[in-house]
This record gives sequence, C-alpha cells and structure tokens, in this order.
Amino acid sequence: MLIGTTKSVQGANENDAFGDFLITYGHSKDHRPDLKQFKIGAAVQENGHPVMGQIFSGNKSDKVWNPEAVLKMSEFFNKKGYKDVVFVSDCAIVSTDSLNELSRKHIQFISRLPETFKLAQELKDLAWQADNWNDIGPLSDAKTAANYKTFAIQRELNGRKYDFVVVYSSVLDAKKEKTLKKRIAKQKEELQKLAKDLAKQKFACAPDAETALKKFQAKAEEMGFTTQGEIKVEEKRSYSGKGRPRKGEEPTISITYQCQCRIGEMKPDYYEQLRQKESTFVLIANVRDKKKWDDRRILQEYKNQSSIENKFRFLKSPVYLGPVYLEKPNRIQALGYVFILVLLISSYLEYRVRKSLKENKEYVLLPGKKKTDRPTTKTIMEYFSFIMIVIVNGQRLFPSNCNKQALNLVRWAGYDPEEVYLKPLPWYPGRKK
Repeated sequence: MLIGTTKSVQGANENDAFGDFLITYGHSKDHRPDLKQFKIGAAVQENGHPVMGQIFSGNKSDKVWNPEAVLKMSEFFNKKGYKDVVFVSDCAIVSTDSLNELSRKHIQFISRLPETFKLAQELKDLAWQADNWNDIGPLSDAKTAANYKTFAIQRELNGRKYDFVVVYSSVLDAKKEKTLKKRIAKQKEELQKLAKDLAKQKFACAPDAETALKKFQAKAEEMGFTTQGEIKVEEKRSYSGKGRPRKGEEPTISITYQCQCRIGEMKPDYYEQLRQKESTFVLIANVRDKKKWDDRRILQEYKNQSSIENKFRFLKSPVYLGPVYLEKPNRIQALGYVFILVLLISSYLEYRVRKSLKENKEYVLLPGKKKTDRPTTKTIMEYFSFIMIVIVNGQRLFPSNCNKQALNLVRWAGYDPEEVYLKPLPWYPGRKK
C-alpha cells in the first residue's frame, strides 16, 4: 500500500537541486502553500511495516510518483521471487497512461476509480438499477463500524477488462448528506437567478414565450426540481405624438409576453437517488485469482489503507515532526530518510506490543478507563515518557510510584525494563570509560 505526505521547510531555500531532488512549492498537505516543501512517500505491507521509502521533490505529483513506485517495487519483488504481489493505492494511481503501463507489466492492483472517469457514474447507476447487492456488513467489531454493500461487475476500460466493485457505505451516507444538501441549495439558487433573467426577457408572441418557459422548466426538472410556470401578458398603449393625444386618436397597442417560473423543492425520489449515489464509490482491481479476491476481500484490502494512514499520521503532525530548518538539499533529503526509519521502528514497535497483548490476553488502560489491546504508537510513546529513574549512591532505580503500565509496555514490546533503563550501556570502541 502506498502512502505519502509533504513536509514544509523554513527560509528561502534557494539552493540548487540535489540530483533530481528539489525543494520547491507544490500542493501542500500540511496546509502551508506559502512554504517550499519536499515529499515523503512510503510503501507498507498489510501490517503497516514499510517495505520502501522515498524522498522526492516538493512539486512531484502523486499521480506521477504512485505508478513509478509500483513499477519499481514490482521489479524488485519479481527479482526476489515474489510473483503474486497485489498493490493497493488511492486513486492517484489510476489514469489512462498508468493503467496502460500497469496492464502492460501484468501488475496486480486495487484502487479507487476516480469520479472523473465517466464509467464511475455509469457503474453506480447500474448498481442501483440492478438492486442486486451483496450485503457485506461491517468489516470490524467497532460499534461505529460502517455497514457495506457491494455490487461486483467486469467492464472494459481503455480496451482492457477490469474487475469493478461498487461499494455502498452507511457511514459515508451520513457524511455525504450534509454536503449533498449544500450542493442542492446552491443549484436551486443558481436556477432562481436564471429564472429572474428569463423573466426580464420580452417575447413578441405567446408561442415563443411558451417554448422558452418549457425549455427552462425541462432543464430544472432534469436536475430534480419541481417548477411552476406561467406566461404573463403585458399590454402597452402608445400614441404617435408627444404630449396629450389628439381628440379621437386611437392608440397603438403592443403586446409582449414574459415567462414567470418558480423553483420548488427537489423531488423526494430524485433526492433519494442522489443520496444513494453519493454514498457509493467504485473500486477497480486487476487480480488474477478471482476466487481468492472476491468483492469482500477487495474492499477489505482497500479499507486497510485507513488504519495504515493512522500509523503514518505522526509524520504529518507538527508535534512530532515540525517544520524543517535545514538549508542544504542533501541534508534535508537525509533527514527525510531518517523519518522513514522512524516510521519503520514505530510500526514494528506497535506491531510487537499488539501481538503480545493479543497472545497474553492483556490490555492497556486508556484515559476514561477504556481498555484496548490495539494501542497506537502515540499511546505507547506517551506511556514511555512516564518512566522515571532515580539514582541513589550511584545506583539506578525505578521509583516506587513508577507507572506500572508503562513498564509493562516495555515488556510487551519484548524487552526487560531493567535491562533498558537500569543497566549502563555496554562499552564499545570509541566510548569513554
């Protein structure tokens, strides 16, 4: 699975590029577009352990880096004898060019089909019309876990067949509804403005006005809104000369027609269709073993990205890794690879603690007396910070009030707290005795 982020740097950073590594402006994921940046990318396996890391230029697009990273890793894994690797990524990996390249190299992958592809909307429509969903249910035991339904189908894209899974999420349903209502309100407001503009137009005959009104109503109703329209007739009398008309002069009568249209609320059935489509997304997969990779497993592997993103989140947090103040690009790049090593160590630490907790049926007590057997790296490190040492007559000791759970976390990580904290470091060449 591929994940990545950006890190901002302070100062002008006007140094030349270091090889193909350039500190420059780009799309800032830490919301600092005013600062130059570099990017950190990593590939992790299903347990979140990094298998590849790369530091690259701040203006390099994920849509360029993701396919490149997959191709490099595929070549590496093939040389090592791993022939059945499936890569999972967000929609940055899916473009016409990258799909052609991945297919040409026979690379297996799972990703999300971007909404920019016309096929995404077509598959959503097909899924709701067919109404033949596979009820997956929740993918975890969490009380707030979403319920999923899937609709699997094969279709051609750019001349090649892929497996597609249309996914409905109950949680996505709740999140998207607020956004959907805002979009509908904006559409209604735009239609009301167009109705006002139409009302200002004057037509010489009723058929022309009726045609314009029907065309506008058709457009609004195609967008799902109800309408009420009428033709307003305006009669205007005028005389040939200025001032008071002559006695017995008959006025010239001109008649104009204007369209009046009121925009109502969106039709309930149309709104329900939009809500359903907003609550769905489409996955694209290119996998060889169709029995092994059914729609549930494809969805499960794709959703695993969110848990892995949580492990990568600390790289994005200014609390742990703030803005970079180094000047030379080679030093910034070196620091970036230190970040990757930190990710590797923290992921392995989290894995060992969780594995030990599960095997020993133990738990960590969180604030609020909540129990968990899946503590995050952040939680583990916070507990480690509670460990204190006192030195009495040159002897290192744990104080009597030392946090017991913190010491247990050291044990669950596979180490003896006394060996780590109380015994002096072994002598090594170069260290002063």
